Amino acid sequence: MKPDKIKELCITNLTYYRLQADLAAVKLEITDNAPVMETAETNLFKKLWSKAKTLVNNELRKKTTDELKKDLAAAEAELARFESIHTAKELQLSQNPAKLKSFIYKKLFKKDTDGLKRMNFALALILDNRYTYQRPAFSLQVISQLLFEDAEYMQGLYDTLYENFKYLHNDLIPSMDELLSMLPSMGNVSLQALVNRHKQRNFKKSLDRLSADQAGAILAIKLTVVEKAKAILSKEAWEDLIDETLRFIGDVRADAEYEKVFQIKPDDVAEEILRLCSLAVDRLAALVGE
Repeated sequence: MKPDKIKELCITNLTYYRLQADLAAVKLEITDNAPVMETAETNLFKKLWSKAKTLVNNELRKKTTDELKKDLAAAEAELARFESIHTAKELQLSQNPAKLKSFIYKKLFKKDTDGLKRMNFALALILDNRYTYQRPAFSLQVISQLLFEDAEYMQGLYDTLYENFKYLHNDLIPSMDELLSMLPSMGNVSLQALVNRHKQRNFKKSLDRLSADQAGAILAIKLTVVEKAKAILSKEAWEDLIDETLRFIGDVRADAEYEKVFQIKPDDVAEEILRLCSLAVDRLAALVGE
């Protein structure tokens, strides 16, 4: 099987595993909100109070359950949509988390001695917006535990991306949906350009079609990789990654300057991209100084 097909198979099974976890989380909440039984009381006042309290609690639980049922329907619909475009054979690995984990490590990360490839892979999963989750934090923890044996790692990865985005956009606080909306409509396969360095050049060719918001989102991704990689790379490897990132920012800056001079993009868009590039370089300098 070709490397891209292996990666696609891993992503497919991880996505299915996450969608199942998302549905399970909603079902558990519905179970936890089941009506409570009235407690037996002999004292008249206590009995009336217990009855009133039970009625109020159950009414609140009913309202909560009604809302949860909407979430349940949405989670079931997403799972059904996923299953409609995949065969049972494609999804076999997701039925056995231990087997799925072993396959991923053997096929994708066997030579990933510093963990950078796994981190990039996790970031690409976070940025995959083809499906929506009713309990995104919980379902992400499930995937994080499988990939890193740390349920909080991928949330930390997203938090770092979030902070870098805020830094570049003057503390604008985006939701996950807003952040994803600022990325190009790439689909999952193209997201692998963020994972595979040898595809970066081809990915770079599309930068001239990006808006300032999209360019800022991609710069935030690059900064996140550098920031999180500091803890797992050697000093020399991390400095090489910084150099590579500086070259990438330089390419984006050069494109914006070219497009401004030849009026390919409006001046305000080109100026905003140039501003974002300067801030990205400042952020890199701060990371080096930490």
